[in-house]
Amino acid sequence: MKNRNSAEKHSCMYTVSKAVTFKKEHLISFFLIFVLLFSFIPTSLADSNINADLISSLPDAVKEKQLIENPYSKGSALHSSFANGWYSGYIGTQILSMFLGFGELKAVTSSAKFTELTGSVLTKMDDLKMLLRTTKGLRITERVGAFLVDDAASLGLTAPADTLGKIKTAVKQARVMNHLTNIGNSKITSLSGYHNELVDILLRTGDDGAKFVNKMDDATLMKMFSLRVSGVPDRRLLEFRAGLVQMWNIGISEGDVGKYIDDISKVTDIPGARKFIDKTASTNDIGNFKSLAFEADRAAYYRQITSDMVIEPIKQIDLKVGNKYIELKASFGSLTENKIMEYLGSGQKKFGDNIGLIGSNPTKLEISAREGLGSLDANMIKNKINSYMSDEFVLKGKTNYISEIEVFLPNGNSIRGIRGTSGLFEWV
Repeated sequence: MKNRNSAEKHSCMYTVSKAVTFKKEHLISFFLIFVLLFSFIPTSLADSNINADLISSLPDAVKEKQLIENPYSKGSALHSSFANGWYSGYIGTQILSMFLGFGELKAVTSSAKFTELTGSVLTKMDDLKMLLRTTKGLRITERVGAFLVDDAASLGLTAPADTLGKIKTAVKQARVMNHLTNIGNSKITSLSGYHNELVDILLRTGDDGAKFVNKMDDATLMKMFSLRVSGVPDRRLLEFRAGLVQMWNIGISEGDVGKYIDDISKVTDIPGARKFIDKTASTNDIGNFKSLAFEADRAAYYRQITSDMVIEPIKQIDLKVGNKYIELKASFGSLTENKIMEYLGSGQKKFGDNIGLIGSNPTKLEISAREGLGSLDANMIKNKINSYMSDEFVLKGKTNYISEIEVFLPNGNSIRGIRGTSGLFEWV
């Protein structure tokens, strides 16, 4: 008994000293694993067949490490008990790392905390058993984490080594594999040819990305994954897709996201289209997204009319279609008389400030009233606009820089006016 206590004391001292080295290398301390040996063994790993299969699949270097750390005589019951505990702790930690990552694991300093964290993991063990397929090989790296190899063919993945091999850490590989199983075979098969893009969005957005992919229709996903815009680096396109998942996650419907993707796919060859990619990649609220979606809808509409257009050729003007410069004033909330005055005034100023660029080309001011008209109606809007033009430009003799105006109404129609010889707008 004295020898046993001495051996256990020696083992603890040895393990603590090893922990210092492990910490320096940013690895989980072996002290943690030692604590786990006798205090917690994942119940699913208690299945002797699974445990034996896992242990047999471990690299020789890991097995050798166990022998070095084992303080008991080889062949003894204590040696065997220690080995089983060591392997259970080691493998349990690797499996836990699939779902938590190194940052959270590094904070574990007691078996109680480990048990708490593994509570949620154990509910996923059925999925893990499907993923393990240990007879096909289990790779556990010396760094924290494990890529539990699945039969890639069962997920319909094309060249899985090429696809997943681009993920540098084993933990991330395992997480992506878990998300792929949540998506399912039929969706993965339908996206054949876009598996690199699919894996990337899962890597960046996790469970939200998996839910997003499941919700969106296949045709829209293919448009999203195939988007290529001149002058936009691949990195930015990856951020763009993650931005779409974020927007969907905070309340934009899949229908609105799908329409936005469809609109952008129609203007990718138009100069300035990267504006939508950049802003989507960095936007973080519903209001910003709605503004972008409206502009994309306008750009797609004009794209059907002509290819002679530029999106935001200068900072102050949104579009140039043909030889006409167009400025949009979006109204979120009901359109009011004050907003009409504000939009007319700021539109005049922007066109006037850029008259050197615009020259004799016509200008068009658009006002979006799609969010609501409040107490106004179409005729009241026409009268208010012409009253403003008469007071500010006809009577005062100022230069009117707006050649055309269009107000988009909530019912999908619009009010469109062309400036006549009188200086007022003639409604068409």
